[in-house]
Amino acid sequence: MTVYDSMREVEWDELPNGEYAKLEVYYEWDTEMDTLAVYSVRYGGLEWIDYLNTATRQYLRQYIDERLEK
Repeated sequence: MTVYDSMREVEWDELPNGEYAKLEVYYEWDTEMDTLAVYSVRYGGLEWIDYLNTATRQYLRQYIDERLEK
């Protein structure tokens, strides 16, 4: 069984200067079970996962899942 513990930056809301905020999304991917779990979302050094609604969590999980090299 291979389990990867990794982080991916995800561009989020546009900032006043025209750049996008980048969330640090930490996840665990089990290649044998083909499961993906997002366990931490950070921005500006602060933990945000407890404040994200279910739809946002699912979006981030799907975003990462689509970009994994399977």
